Amino acid sequence: MALAAVIWDIDDTLVNTRSCHIRCQRLALRDLGVAAWHIDAALRVWNELYWYFDRSDHVGILLALAGELGLDNADEDLIRVVASRMSYPWDACLMPKPGVVGCLDHLANAGVPLGIVSNGRPELQRLKLEKTRLDRYFPPTAVAVATPGGETAKPRPHAILACCATLGVPPRSCLYVGDRRSDVVAANIAGVRPVLIPSGMFEFKEPTTVTLGLERPFRTFATARDFHRWIAHREPIGPTATPPTATQTTATQTTATNRP
Repeated sequence: MALAAVIWDIDDTLVNTRSCHIRCQRLALRDLGVAAWHIDAALRVWNELYWYFDRSDHVGILLALAGELGLDNADEDLIRVVASRMSYPWDACLMPKPGVVGCLDHLANAGVPLGIVSNGRPELQRLKLEKTRLDRYFPPTAVAVATPGGETAKPRPHAILACCATLGVPPRSCLYVGDRRSDVVAANIAGVRPVLIPSGMFEFKEPTTVTLGLERPFRTFATARDFHRWIAHREPIGPTATPPTATQTTATQTTATNRP
């Protein structure tokens, strides 16, 4: 069966969200008075605090960070000013991930329908697509953004299945491209073939070992350029096998990059 559509995640798959966020973290730490030589260590503390705070609670995180690091000069007024700069850090550094534009051009020119399924704040996700001019590749009706933790948010399959229905294609002949293991799980539950392009950065609240069949991608690539090379020379994808169940496990799993 020929490839019917390719559905994409946004953050760290289409755009460099995490590297922008790290840049803003570094600027915030500098503004709080953290010495340059101590910023890497402070970043590790900040990342640890994500286990206790919602990632968007910048004020709470910075208050805790100031207490942990002993930043006596960082009063709450300063912290609120610094936190306000974390809300929309996209203007200065947001851009498509390397190889994404070439891959999207190839797929669009080949007539392959494109869609997006992403968790996040809808207005912020739209802003990312507009700022990077990637919105031109995706019909607005084929862009599904779910609030994290909501009933349709990944790794639940609902948004992916809805996007397939909008594009008018069967899930078994689609690819879903993401950077996290939760993207792979969502795609497998939906019966879509998951393509993993790992972001290479620390992912919060994900398991450290691969044990579930649902966590196995159909293909793994180091970059979007590698995915582009494969998609340009691939054989038609056959019918999707029955997705593995949550009870299927493997003792060990090494995810290797598959090349044609």
